[in-house]
Amino acid sequence: MGIAIQDIYIREEEDQNYQGEVITYSDELEQIISMVKMILTTRKGEVLGDPNFGVSLEDQIFELNVSLTQLENDVRDQISQYVNIETTPYRIDVQANYIQGTTRDAVYLDVLFNNVKYLGVLVK
Repeated sequence: MGIAIQDIYIREEEDQNYQGEVITYSDELEQIISMVKMILTTRKGEVLGDPNFGVSLEDQIFELNVSLTQLENDVRDQISQYVNIETTPYRIDVQANYIQGTTRDAVYLDVLFNNVKYLGVLVK
């Protein structure tokens, strides 16, 4: 019998899968999505004790010498380092696309689990 790990539910109301009555969860997929969100929204150096945690998305996107491939690889590296993907049934992939804006461009980053999009981040 395994131990069910409880985690704090952090989905936002704008999320299509938001459940207002949920406070904690133990679903493995939810835990992985939560960890990936933390990786994507954290700048390197923000986590005490682990200065390498995080992708620094905004910093990378607005550097002129960062390609979409490099951005995707950086996110994949963070996921493989901080999410225990070897023990899960999910194959996680990342796809980045430039979006041309009227005043400035943006990047849309999709995170796929077994080829199904579960998370999308727009950075502009």
